[in-house]
Amino acid sequence: VGLGVASQVPHALSIALPPLGTYLLLWFALSQRANVHNAARFGDFSYGIYLYHYPILQLLMLWIGQPTDPWRLLAMGLPLSVVAGVLSWHLVERWFLTRLRQQERVTAPSAAGAV
Repeated sequence: VGLGVASQVPHALSIALPPLGTYLLLWFALSQRANVHNAARFGDFSYGIYLYHYPILQLLMLWIGQPTDPWRLLAMGLPLSVVAGVLSWHLVERWFLTRLRQQERVTAPSAAGAV
């Protein structure tokens, strides 16, 4: 309700969105009805999206060459960022996590036996 009211008052959304949007996001993530508990079953793309989103937006702004609407920039940049995050997970992150788990399995018993 607060976000709806703030969207109708000039400049109020920029003040209301950080606290109310955060509350809404947490409510959604923790809601039993949302069922986001199995969201990472295909991989955890969040770090790749976080890592590549800013450079992708910068390249898009350079390519456009003039100031643009933030919503338009988000609409153009978010799909590219998600693709970059998915590629990052499958080509880089998963490989390193697999190697790390294998190394932990090999070194863990020998460390326990030394005690």
